Amino acid sequence: MMKELGENIRSLRTQANMTLKTLSDLTELSVSYLSLLERGQSNPTIVNIHKISTALNVTMTELLETEKPQIKSVIYKEDRKTLYKSNSGVTYESLPFGRQLRVVLMTVHENDLNLSDTHATDEVGFIISGKMCITLGEEYYLLEAGDSIYIPAQTFHSFQKLSDEDVVSLWVYAPLNR
Repeated sequence: MMKELGENIRSLRTQANMTLKTLSDLTELSVSYLSLLERGQSNPTIVNIHKISTALNVTMTELLETEKPQIKSVIYKEDRKTLYKSNSGVTYESLPFGRQLRVVLMTVHENDLNLSDTHATDEVGFIISGKMCITLGEEYYLLEAGDSIYIPAQTFHSFQKLSDEDVVSLWVYAPLNR
């Protein structure tokens, strides 16, 4: 998975006519670290994935999708593709339902505080199960099954699981226009 991610980073970087040095300047990540990522020899954190996707002007899902998603009418749970598993116990899975929307299933297994950099697009989240808090700027929201939240583009936010059970949520956003 890391090798495919590295190839995707390199491809998106070269499509943007960007050097490793330029990407390094934009992300504040070292050239050597980025080079290791592109060669699939390093496992990035979710924070660094956010930095790279922002610098490349793509969504996190677009960066993590290592193959062109096949648009489907039905995606069975055993057929979901894992995009990323963080060290803090968060799993992101792709649900490629349409060309105009990106859908990600996020499962939070651990109670760690997860800080999220800003995203390039607006996003809407819907809590399927569990209980979590989400902070948007200075505002704190307690969400549980059935609740939804809107996060405007370029908004710093964080989230943390509060329930004993995993928090399962669905996130929808539009892909960036290029």
